[in-house]
Amino acid sequence: MRAGEEICCRHAFTESADQLSARWLKEWRDGIDGSGVRPGFLKLGVEKGKLPEVHSKLVRAAAQVHLESGLSVAIHTGDGVAALDEARILSEEGVAPGALIWVHAQNDPGRHIEMARRGAWVSLDGYSASEKNRERYKNFLIALRTEKLLGQVLLSHDHFWSVEGDGERGALKLHAGGADNAYESIFTRLWPDLREAGFNETDFQQIMIKNPAAAFTIRVRRI
Repeated sequence: MRAGEEICCRHAFTESADQLSARWLKEWRDGIDGSGVRPGFLKLGVEKGKLPEVHSKLVRAAAQVHLESGLSVAIHTGDGVAALDEARILSEEGVAPGALIWVHAQNDPGRHIEMARRGAWVSLDGYSASEKNRERYKNFLIALRTEKLLGQVLLSHDHFWSVEGDGERGALKLHAGGADNAYESIFTRLWPDLREAGFNETDFQQIMIKNPAAAFTIRVRRI
């Protein structure tokens, strides 16, 4: 959570874990902001290192929500130290590691294996077709496959498109996040590289179909 977000999210600082979980459970039951649209998973964001009190509280609140709703807990995480702290807090609340999706795990490859062995989801986000990126992600996946942990891996480009401006005045502006050819590179670059490294169709089905389906399935995962 950034400093500029404190005003719009003040309750994250002022409410207890119980109050936050009650707030989020209401959204799960009734819809977000009265829209009737119910969440399919929980999303949090924390910084690097051991979690400060406010972030620990958010994770505890998410654990309570998970035990009531079965929603997976996806956490935008600064590094593996924070990810391990998340797993610890969830465990203290009785939530199994399989409920945790470590978002942006590519930022700390030294702990991929440990987190995957614990049963957490290791999400490698931000893949693009640059030569340096291609080699990094290929090596990440080779290491996880060697340890027989492909069943804990998620992949994404982490690209986005947005439109800003007043359409009536003709001032629309298109913004793109990620590489120029969004949503392609995993299929056009990464998988050919992995096939050359010995990956097969079973591996493809595991990472691209089975894993996301399992990670985001709504079910309670208790220890």
